[in-house]
Amino acid sequence: MPAGIIPAVLQYYVGSALAQALRYRLQTLLIILAVGIGIANIIVLISMTDLGRRQTMSLINDFGARVIIVTPYIDLSGGPFAMFSPANTNGYLPSGLYEALKGSPAVDKGPQGGVAAMLILPGNAGLLPAGWQPAASAEGAARSAPEETAAADEASEAAPDSAADSAADSAEQTAEEPAEEDTVPAEPEIPVERSHFTTLAGVTPEFVNVGGTHVVAGRFITAEEQASGAKVVCLGSTPLKSLFGPRRGATADGSDVSAVDPAGEAADNSASDPAAADSGSEGADSPAAAGAEEAVEGEEYDEPEALDYSQIQVDPKLAVGRQILIKGEPFTIVGVMVERGRIGFEDVDDRVFMPLSTLQQLFEYDGIQGMIVRYREGLKEQEAMEQLRASMAASLAEGESLDETVSTFTVKQATQLMDATLSIFRAVLWGIGSIALLVAGIGIMNVMLIRVLQRRAEIGLRRAVGATRRSVVLQFVTESTVQAMMGAVLGVVLGVIGVALFCRYSDWDFYIAPLTILLAISFAALVGVGFGVYPAWRAARVDPIQSLRSEM
Repeated sequence: MPAGIIPAVLQYYVGSALAQALRYRLQTLLIILAVGIGIANIIVLISMTDLGRRQTMSLINDFGARVIIVTPYIDLSGGPFAMFSPANTNGYLPSGLYEALKGSPAVDKGPQGGVAAMLILPGNAGLLPAGWQPAASAEGAARSAPEETAAADEASEAAPDSAADSAADSAEQTAEEPAEEDTVPAEPEIPVERSHFTTLAGVTPEFVNVGGTHVVAGRFITAEEQASGAKVVCLGSTPLKSLFGPRRGATADGSDVSAVDPAGEAADNSASDPAAADSGSEGADSPAAAGAEEAVEGEEYDEPEALDYSQIQVDPKLAVGRQILIKGEPFTIVGVMVERGRIGFEDVDDRVFMPLSTLQQLFEYDGIQGMIVRYREGLKEQEAMEQLRASMAASLAEGESLDETVSTFTVKQATQLMDATLSIFRAVLWGIGSIALLVAGIGIMNVMLIRVLQRRAEIGLRRAVGATRRSVVLQFVTESTVQAMMGAVLGVVLGVIGVALFCRYSDWDFYIAPLTILLAISFAALVGVGFGVYPAWRAARVDPIQSLRSEM
C-alpha cells in the first residue's frame, strides 16, 4: 500500500468516528464523562504520591550529607509497611544513648555537627498579653490588703456613735454565728489572648545544626538552657502566624479587624488610666464597650484556624520576647524558625521547640523518640555506622541488645525505604484508578453494542456494496477509541484542576509527572480499543441480506 494512502485512510476513519460522535451526542457524552472521570482519578491519585515523595525527599535532603538517623527498633522483616505497625510507633529510646553518642569518636564536633535528640508530644500554646508578669496579681493583692484594713479603721473612727453602735451589734451577731470552714483561695486565672493546638518538640541545642533548619529571628536553645530545663521556646512559622497573625474577619491585606483586639485595648486603657477605671461602670453601657464585650464573647470572631496560614505574612521579630502558656507554665519566646513546608500531610512548621529536658519534666517522660547524628568528614558511611552503634551498645545495661533497641538509617537508606513504601502505594492507587476506567470501558462496550443494533441497515448496505468485515471492524474500533481519547482529554483537564486544588489547600508545590499523563492517556486508548473489539466483531458478523430485509 503506498505511503500516502495510510494517512488518507486514517483520516477517513477518524472523520467518520467524529461524525458518529456528533450523531449520537448523548451516548458520546456518557462515554466521555465515564472515561474522563477514570483518567482524572488516576492522575490525581498518582500525583498525590509523587507530590508526597517530592516533599519528603526535599525535607530529608535538608539534613545534608553525613547524617545518620537513630530511631526505636523497627522490624522491617514484614516489608516497608511494618514500620507503621503499633509495635513500632510507641517505642522510646533510653536518654543515656544521647550522652553515649555525644562521646562517640565518629561524631562531627564542628559547628555544623553533633547529636540532636528529640521528643515530640501534642500540646496547646496560649499567647500571654504583652508585659504580663507572673507575680503582678499576687503583689497587687498583698499591697491592697493593708490599705483596705487602714481604710476600714479610719472609717470606723470617723463614724457617728449610732453607726458605731450598729457596727458593734453586727459584730456581736457575727461572733455568735459559727465560723465558716477555711477555704483555699483560688489561684488567679492567667489571661490568654489566643491559643493554638500544636506539636511540642523537645530538642537539644544541636538540632539547629543537624536538623535541616535554622532561626530567622532571635536565637535557638542554648546548652545552658538544656542543662537547667529553662522555660524558653522557639516557634515554628505556623504557631507564629496563628498567635500573632490576623484573625478571622481580617481584610485581604491582613490588617484592620484583628490587628488590635478591641477587648484587650479597652483593658489596657482602663488599667493605665485611673479616671477611666473609675468610670468603668458608667461606660459599661456605651456602644464601644458593648462592641468590645461582643468581640470577647464571640469565639468565632477570634478563631485563627479559619485562615490559610500559607497566605499570611508575620514579622517574626514581633514574637521574640513575648510569652506563651504551655500546660499552665509561662514560656519566653527566644526565636522563630524558618518556614520549611510539609512532609506528606503533616505540617512540619507546626512546632513549638523547647529544651528536651524541659519537655521531659513538663510531661514526666524519661525517654526520647529519635536522634539525628552528623558524623565527621573523612569517615565512610558504613564505618561511621559501626562506630556509632558500638558507642550505643557500650551504654546499654547488661542483658539489653542493641539490635532489639535501636534502628539506624542513613539518609540514603531512609530514601530507599520511602521509595519502596511509595511504590507500593503507587501500585495500589493505580489499581484503584484502573477500576473506574474499566467500568468506563464496560460502558463503552455497551454503548457500541447498542449502536450496532441501531445501524444494522447501514452496516448491511456497506457490506452489500463491497465493504469487507475488516473495514467494518476497523470503523467501529476507531469510533470507540476516538471517543475514549476525547474522554482522556477531559480527564487530563479535570486531573490537572484536581491536583492544582489539592496543592493549593495543602500548601504543596504543584507538580504532575509527564509520564503520569502519558500513561493515563495510553491506558484510555487501550480501554477504547479493548472494549471496542467485541462490538466491532458483532458488527462485522451482521448478515447484509437479513439486515436490509429487516428494514423493508
